[in-house]
Amino acid sequence: LHWNEQIQIRSIIQTLALSCPEQHQDSTRHFRTPPKLKSSQNLHATTLVSLFPSPRRPTHNLCCLLLPAKHTPSLTHPHMTSLGFSRLHLKNRTIIRTSPRLSSSSSSHQNTPKSYASQWSILNAAMDSIFAMDMRELSFEDLYKIAYDLVLDNNGERLYTDISEKLVHRINSHCNATLQDKLSTPEFLPTLTQLYADYKRAARTITDILMYLNMNIANIRVSHGKTILRRAVDIFYETLVSACKDQLREELLRRITKERDGEQIDRKLMATATMMLSDMKCYDEVLEAPLLKLTQAYYSDLAQKWSKECTVPVYLEHVYQRVNDEAQRVEVYLNAQSGPLIDHILREHMVTKHMDFILENPKQGFVQLVHNDQVQDLTRMYFLFSFSEEHLKKMVSRFEKYIFETGRDYVLDPANLQDPISFVDGILDQKKTYDVLCEKSFSNNQLFRDSLDTGFSHFADGNLQKRIAEFLSIYLDFAMRNKTQDPDFLPSLDRALSVFHYLNDKDVFENYYKIHLSKRLLLSRSIAGTSASNDSELLFITKLKEKCGYSFVAKIEGMFNDMRLSKKSYEKFLEHRAYKERVQPLNIDLFVNVLTSSFWPTYTMSRAILPTPMKECTKAFTEYYKEIHESRQLTWKKNLGDGVMIARFPLSKHELVVSTYQMILLMLFNDVNELTYQEIKDTTNMPEKDLRRNLMMLFLGKHKLLAKEPKTKSIKTNDVFKWNAQFKSSQVSIKMSDQIIKESKDKDEHSKGGNTTGGSISGGTSSSGTRKPSAQDKSTSSANTEGLSKAAQVICDYVKKNSTITYKEVCQHLRESLGDDAPKPLEIKKTVEQLIQKEFIRRDDENRKILHWSF
Repeated sequence: LHWNEQIQIRSIIQTLALSCPEQHQDSTRHFRTPPKLKSSQNLHATTLVSLFPSPRRPTHNLCCLLLPAKHTPSLTHPHMTSLGFSRLHLKNRTIIRTSPRLSSSSSSHQNTPKSYASQWSILNAAMDSIFAMDMRELSFEDLYKIAYDLVLDNNGERLYTDISEKLVHRINSHCNATLQDKLSTPEFLPTLTQLYADYKRAARTITDILMYLNMNIANIRVSHGKTILRRAVDIFYETLVSACKDQLREELLRRITKERDGEQIDRKLMATATMMLSDMKCYDEVLEAPLLKLTQAYYSDLAQKWSKECTVPVYLEHVYQRVNDEAQRVEVYLNAQSGPLIDHILREHMVTKHMDFILENPKQGFVQLVHNDQVQDLTRMYFLFSFSEEHLKKMVSRFEKYIFETGRDYVLDPANLQDPISFVDGILDQKKTYDVLCEKSFSNNQLFRDSLDTGFSHFADGNLQKRIAEFLSIYLDFAMRNKTQDPDFLPSLDRALSVFHYLNDKDVFENYYKIHLSKRLLLSRSIAGTSASNDSELLFITKLKEKCGYSFVAKIEGMFNDMRLSKKSYEKFLEHRAYKERVQPLNIDLFVNVLTSSFWPTYTMSRAILPTPMKECTKAFTEYYKEIHESRQLTWKKNLGDGVMIARFPLSKHELVVSTYQMILLMLFNDVNELTYQEIKDTTNMPEKDLRRNLMMLFLGKHKLLAKEPKTKSIKTNDVFKWNAQFKSSQVSIKMSDQIIKESKDKDEHSKGGNTTGGSISGGTSSSGTRKPSAQDKSTSSANTEGLSKAAQVICDYVKKNSTITYKEVCQHLRESLGDDAPKPLEIKKTVEQLIQKEFIRRDDENRKILHWSF
């Protein structure tokens, strides 16, 4: 309860306690239960509820005793009768209610006329006690009744006027005198706020006493509708504050400026002062208007100073901190209405007027921040620009322009086209970088998301660089083949699809993808698509279907369907008599994939002559297939098959995984020891391009199964090929066919049609398709390291020292060695590719993320 309510309750309890003097002392200390009445009254009080009038409560002063119904009093007690108690029954409780109307036994005393002067003198003395904070002897009930009677006797206007004069007198006699000595001292503001706090506390108490006057304020013309409390606050401003408002304004502005300069001030005191001004409705006049002018001048000068002394990141950090400081200042002690105004001024003078400095600075502007992935600085810039859509559009425009120009330079740089995998990795790295900026720095603002898509679509749509679709298909082919070694396989598919989204001519991608998919399906070591690897293939096709619809992937799904049907057909072929009579005696395991020509890529017709055992196998399957499908015609694609051979050399025995063409060539040497190139060509009838490439793989590759005389790298008509009796390898299983795929990849995948595995090989090759440097190359390359960039030299020294490292270790070593001068991830990737092209380092055959020193 409020303290004045407690005093009123004490007064009522004292009145009720007259019937029980022996318990008077306890009843005046404890307000929760009323004193027990005399036993003759047979009253058992349970709860005392005191309801006092307020602007939201009834107009009568109520004191209720809740009693059991069977103990209802007779109301003969003289003191209860004199208080005007009446009885109300509410279910099983009885309410004893008082009212302003007194009982007949005391009416003659109450109706005794009293002059206004005598009643006013009582109120005046009471107000003096209230101002003096000495209210121990006051009876608020009596004071309320006096004011109540005065209003009923039509003295409301006179009472209102006298109260106003009393308040003016109090301010002049006490407050003004107290404040005069403090005007030019640091105690001015604390003294003024304390005077107002004491004055308002007293005015609230006086308002409680004059509650009935406030309720009838509309009938008092001199009040102009103002309650006693509102009038008291106005009087304090008119009498005291208006005379010293200039000093008050200067003091408040001085303290705010002091805090802006980094000094500590009493924020609680400032909050009290601004609340006082808001109560007086002079906050706008006294503080806000001059504060806005001061803020404008202060931050205009500060912005000019910072723009000359600071870099853009430091400037953004300072401005960002100032905006937050001002927001906190408004939250703690300024009026909330000042927040948007101050924020607008600060951004106008520190951001809008310095837009060119922030965005166009050649060294530390917006473009450089994006280029260096400075997420925090870009976050601050976005926060400062976000209040204005016009400012955001300028950021978005530069963001889109940077994305396009960076991407355009990347896709048109011939150095980046040397490795399709690295080329696509570079595009995906750019996309990932911009996605992070949109998410962390730009709060996923749709304007920036749209600009990202627009910028990418301008350089990654396949118009500027025609080979993007082809390289993307190669990238996916590589990912599918190495998915077991890549923990980020599934995320890489999603990133690749994000680039696919920007392609205009998606049919070009489809053609390349079908070529690479056909190789993965046909050259798989498993039988007819039983490998679990098909799950990832089907997952990617499902994603394509979601983006482009069923018609786009219909033929691709037809390829998988052919593989499933081929498996079923193979199971039936094993039970057919043709297999048992013609294939089984040869001790050959034959599997045939039957492909629907409309689903698969178009392949060139091969007229190569198969060895007799292989020819017998094809005739057996043709016989079986004709019996099932009489109207269909089989065309054997001899350049697509592969197989496993058992090779017995004098020094070792091996399993050779070879292509069909290699199998044809190796089986020639089962009957003869040597053959000339012309004899091989006439015997096999193999296309010369394929013949040369496969022969080079057999005598120049990593595993030299054949020997050639003379020992040159070129092939001439009269060159003689022999079985390499000196061949020896620690590997039991040798995958020659994988080497062919890697060797022929560049030529095949760079071709427009992509139907055959063509291309010749010059010089010795490793299984990864990169030429091994000769001794002369090594000496030349070692001499040329001095001309490399600083980052390239650091990479060379590190790889040379450790012989074998991972790409991640290279990046970490560069950051440790070069510190702030370390290149960005995209530049590191480009440097590594240049070193691979110059043959200083090479990639691992199985894992592209592992690098080896070439010398």
